[in-house]
Amino acid sequence: MMIVTKIGSTSSTTMAFCRVISTVITTAAVFLMMNGGNGDSNLFFVQGSDITAASNAAATDGRKTTTLTSTVRRRRVPVELVDQEIDGGDADIGNQNNNRYRELDASDLDLDFRLLLSSPMSMDIEMKQVFFTAKTTPLAGGDESTVESETTLFIPQWKGLSEMATPNDVVCFVGSADNLEKDIDSVHGGGDGTQCSAANGCGVHVHTGTSCENTDTQGGHWYNTEALSEDPWAIIGYLSTNSDGYGQYASCVRTGYDVMSNPSLLEGQVFIIHDEDGSRVSCGPIVKASSSSNPSSVKILTTDTLPIPDNGSSGTGFVNVFSGISDSVIDGVCYMGWATGLEPDVVSFLVDGNSSSDQCTEKNGCGSHMHEGPGCESKDAQGSHYYDRETIASDPWARESYYTTDNSGTAALIGCVITGDGASDYKSNAFILHDTAGDRMLCGLLE
Repeated sequence: MMIVTKIGSTSSTTMAFCRVISTVITTAAVFLMMNGGNGDSNLFFVQGSDITAASNAAATDGRKTTTLTSTVRRRRVPVELVDQEIDGGDADIGNQNNNRYRELDASDLDLDFRLLLSSPMSMDIEMKQVFFTAKTTPLAGGDESTVESETTLFIPQWKGLSEMATPNDVVCFVGSADNLEKDIDSVHGGGDGTQCSAANGCGVHVHTGTSCENTDTQGGHWYNTEALSEDPWAIIGYLSTNSDGYGQYASCVRTGYDVMSNPSLLEGQVFIIHDEDGSRVSCGPIVKASSSSNPSSVKILTTDTLPIPDNGSSGTGFVNVFSGISDSVIDGVCYMGWATGLEPDVVSFLVDGNSSSDQCTEKNGCGSHMHEGPGCESKDAQGSHYYDRETIASDPWARESYYTTDNSGTAALIGCVITGDGASDYKSNAFILHDTAGDRMLCGLLE
């Protein structure tokens, strides 16, 4: 399965130039520099995209695939509201108040969404995800485990961002396991409990091995020790289990391997579930997702992130939010996107477990977070971080951050979290980007 998103067209030089002039003119003027004339200064010529369903060919499993293509047009529109007239075919695609959304079945394997602006300052950024799956079965020995799990993994890919802004080694995943120990409250992975403190306790990890036969063939944690000084899997696991021994997990992990260029590096590795005491209890191979093994429905919400009024910021950005990636985890959500106008040359605490970084150390520093609010105009409208406080002990957004920014203040965005059963409706929520001090800079409403 692959979902593709394209927006605009530019180079790194124009991105840097955009940052310089954005301090003296508004973001809208940066992206829409062609005055519409006739004395109407708030109208601009915009080169947009008509999205049409080009083909609906039958897939081998009997489902339909949809390819969306774009044609270019020019029209005058108010700079405050750049509307796209879209016919989405099988995928439901819309645009309201600068926010786009689409909801599609996973059988719609190829989606190409493109927005072009006539200004030379516009951006051409493509985002893709390469999906994998892993089903684990009980490992023999010990307490005769009965633990089984299902996990959807993906590798995010960006095209059009600078190398410094783009993490090329990230693996993201959402999944769940059954028959774990009951009523676990983990100290790791965002929980605030005291259990799972043993090495690998409650862990969910990709391992170096390609067989589940024994510990030697399973290998250790899969990461590049030459690129990373600390084990990125050390605190990755399920947050808790319920009275039936059911646990969920969602995370993105830097591996030190360039999986963005070569996603096949992940294929064939084993995925392992650990018990509360750190013992390995379930194992299975990671395989490339096929149309029959994709989740039954992936829902995608999107937004353009724009400067929050009166905060002095001047950037912009775009975010996709994915839910339904794992059929068994309705409250597992992932996001992928990019942002400009951030502080340049930032290295956050997420890079190589860099908790000693002197940047992003303030509360919400460099954060990329979903908020409760239905608006962006004020903190009251934006609300607090969106998660179910009844079922999630600690804020799952607390460690969500962009990794780095380049010298023009551009960053790629990526992350996955569990938000809780009572917080699994993501539409109309605010998505917010913070600066290194934790101040709210950019905001957009998910549609």
